[in-house]
Amino acid sequence: MSKSSKYRNREGVRKTDRINELVGAWCLEPGNSKTRLAEQLGINRVTLQARINGRCEWKWVEVCKLADVLGVSLATLAGADG
Repeated sequence: MSKSSKYRNREGVRKTDRINELVGAWCLEPGNSKTRLAEQLGINRVTLQARINGRCEWKWVEVCKLADVLGVSLATLAGADG
């Protein structure tokens, strides 16, 4: 398995695409920013950006917090809800 395929699902979509979509929508809401999101996740902004860009894998605790902050289920965050 190539490194690039490791981060893609069966349809060839990057696993972070759904997260990026949800984070982007959240950041568009008044008062929200990547800096604020990073603070709520307990990580710094550089680490958040690395996670979003797929340079670093998300930790399970971060994924759980992210779903909570965004107000979505883990299935929605993973793109498993359709």
